[in-house]
Amino acid sequence: MRCVRAWSGIVVALLILFLSAWAGAQTSVVHMTNSIHGAGWYQYLTEMAERFNALHHDIEVEIIRTSYYEDRYATMLAGGTPPDVTDFTPALAAQFVEAGTFLDLKSLMDADSDFDPGDLLPMSFEVFTLPDGSIWGFPVDIYPLVTYYNEDILSAAGLAFPNDLHPDDWNWDQVVTIARRTTIRLGDDTVVQYGIDRPNQRWITVLNQAGGAPYDRMIFPTESRWNTPEVREAMDWLRSLFVEHRVAAPYGSAEVSDFYFWLGKTAMHLAYGPGMIGGGYEDLGFGWDVSLPPKGPANRGSMYTTNAFQITADSPNAEAAWEWIKFIAYNEDSLARFIELTNRIPALASMQAVYPTLAENPPKHWLRFYETAMDPDIVPPPMDPNGPRVDEVVFAGFREIFSGSRPTEVVLEEVHRRVNAILQEGTPSRFATLIDRSPAAEDLGSGVIVFQSNRTGSWQIFKYDLETGVVEQLTFLGQNHYPRISRDGTKVAFESTRDGARAVYTMNIDGSDQKRITPLDMDIRNASWSPDGEYITFHARVPEGGWAVHTIKADGTELRRLTYSDGATDAWASWSPDGKTIVFSSNRAPHGPNYQTYIINVDGTGERQLISNPRRSQRPVWSPDGQAIVVGSNRDGQWDIYIDYVDGSGSVRVTNDARTDLEPAWSPDGTKIVYTGDNNDGDIGIYVVNADGTGQRRLDVGPGQNQHPSWGPKVE
Repeated sequence: MRCVRAWSGIVVALLILFLSAWAGAQTSVVHMTNSIHGAGWYQYLTEMAERFNALHHDIEVEIIRTSYYEDRYATMLAGGTPPDVTDFTPALAAQFVEAGTFLDLKSLMDADSDFDPGDLLPMSFEVFTLPDGSIWGFPVDIYPLVTYYNEDILSAAGLAFPNDLHPDDWNWDQVVTIARRTTIRLGDDTVVQYGIDRPNQRWITVLNQAGGAPYDRMIFPTESRWNTPEVREAMDWLRSLFVEHRVAAPYGSAEVSDFYFWLGKTAMHLAYGPGMIGGGYEDLGFGWDVSLPPKGPANRGSMYTTNAFQITADSPNAEAAWEWIKFIAYNEDSLARFIELTNRIPALASMQAVYPTLAENPPKHWLRFYETAMDPDIVPPPMDPNGPRVDEVVFAGFREIFSGSRPTEVVLEEVHRRVNAILQEGTPSRFATLIDRSPAAEDLGSGVIVFQSNRTGSWQIFKYDLETGVVEQLTFLGQNHYPRISRDGTKVAFESTRDGARAVYTMNIDGSDQKRITPLDMDIRNASWSPDGEYITFHARVPEGGWAVHTIKADGTELRRLTYSDGATDAWASWSPDGKTIVFSSNRAPHGPNYQTYIINVDGTGERQLISNPRRSQRPVWSPDGQAIVVGSNRDGQWDIYIDYVDGSGSVRVTNDARTDLEPAWSPDGTKIVYTGDNNDGDIGIYVVNADGTGQRRLDVGPGQNQHPSWGPKVE
């Protein structure tokens, strides 16, 4: 009996080991979904994850649902733990697409013999295909905008339904006729029924039907087209609906919400999608249906949006993620459930035939969704990282046009000028370079450079990986300046205004654990680490006037003032490699405006001028071996980078060019120098040069003005 029990124990132990090994071999795929897609979408994903996991014992899909989708994704990217799969819409994804955060799916598609892009509706991949041919998303549905109309209201007015008209007669003129005859005003001008619900809501459809477009292209536009005759015609027509015909609630008024189409007090909405149907439209209390969009001066082209799934570029589980995406977006059995739960139009063309049998409460003319989607004149919405800034300008123009306060042509010329300026600046939103892929710096080895940039519209700190070319945004709050990496490469000190005054903050090299260490009643600049990472030196404004060098422990304790110079500016301090002294620049008498290099012991004793040169020398930084100091100086008539040897043996001019070269810092091994080069025309970038003046090059770290670099070792 003991033998049997022993063998039983062995078998159980082996089984546990086997199951543990099997579980450990599973590939985890994290799918982060956006809560704005609705309950049906989330239910679909969770149900499909259960089915998929049961069929794929080597893959475990986890669904996480979140609001504030962009912020959450950005935070996860910055923390190095992004999800494997996302479901961004093109409108929300523009910044991340530009930044290269999504995997190009084309290689996976081309290598998969079970996948044929021709199985999807023709326009499905249009918005997901970039100019270089890369594909950043896999479409799951198509959301074409059609006309919704209230059958009861039209019948009461003795009007034919749009579906009963000859196609050429269902046009803008007929829209006005129907809208005027279905708008009901009382004697005191009180409106009890309008003809159209928010005709401006999907304004791109109207521009399209007039043969116009707001930009030169809808995907990453580069030029405005807001002042073209076609756009003016479209805007004038929309204006007439609000101002002349008065067939819609006044633009932007509180009255708008009383006349939403589903409330039964409006005859039409010219641009709703299939997401409106389902249980919510089953008991509206009136008859309704959908039709093709009305024909404008050029065509009856509408606009479509689409939802899609993406794989994060840095996902280690791309192949497993691809199998999951195919299961939820390319599988007929799965998409049947998708229709049941969401009433959306799958991008998989074969699902058209079964749509009316699966959708809840489909309209009588449900086929209009597909006919509209297949119209060759249909267009996607703009996908532009500048979208929020552009929209502010456009919607401000709408307020003036649709209220009739200014002529359409005058407003559009102003919108055109301002939008063009935004597009030509090429300034992306705050997420645009969160993860960017710039060319890796050849021959510079491993390491990272942190720097400040205004590419997001405010000054933020970024990190550039020399080996991979990846650029990451590390800060997002306030204005952030002068980052400095600790000697071991694990920490960054920087200045920020996020709490209302400029103070010193620290963070981990990945952007996490950001915290303030200096009080807010000090005006502070230029933080720099001690070699052991225990202390930080900086200069701050002092009560008697001028600036003084200070030190503080990295945990915010032991704040100490080191220099006292009667109103002079003691600034740009840097710790010596042995941790015993601090070098800084000062304009104290008799130097006047010409800053010179001084040194002081960390206990505040032994202050003296270390190096004297004609004109100015500023922002001194110790070399890693402690034998030299690199500075920016105009000693030879222009601003260049110099190395001054601390033993007094001389100097080396490292750069000699027409730029203003300043803000130098050493590579960790002391063989190279990184610095800011200002071409004096607004073009400010990061440059690297060998310490002997050879091998000068500019680093491609992304758009905007990039400056104040600091070079540290790469921490794995």
